[in-house]
Amino acid sequence: MTDRFPDDEDGGTGPEGSVAQAEIRRLRQSVLSGRGPGVSRSEFLRHTRGRAVVGGRPVARQREAVAREAAAARRDADGLLLHVVAARSRLDSDVDELRDRTVRQRGKGRVSGPRKRLARSRGTRLAVVGLAAALAGRSMWRRSR
Repeated sequence: MTDRFPDDEDGGTGPEGSVAQAEIRRLRQSVLSGRGPGVSRSEFLRHTRGRAVVGGRPVARQREAVAREAAAARRDADGLLLHVVAARSRLDSDVDELRDRTVRQRGKGRVSGPRKRLARSRGTRLAVVGLAAALAGRSMWRRSR
């Protein structure tokens, strides 16, 4: 294998081409140095099968997307139906989780501590209603003068 690329205008013989080719050669050696033949089994697994995320997406989701695209390319109705059912199941579980979270948040009062005790007190509620009625009456009395 040669280090020249067919789209090089000067074939890699000019000063810029030789510098670029040397840089490419150095980069290839650095990339392949840790993952070539003779690499340890743990490093091999860490960079291949042991990954949990590929391209910022979980591996399982990535594989599902590839299988879905392959089924669409083959026009495999059963394969696509399987993906639709799996997506619907995930959607149902997400909706159930959100519903449960909403119910739990409703159970929690937004008011806490002494204010919550005051809000439960019947006397406090009557006093607040009475004060509001007095303020409304005063406002109406001033407007009628």
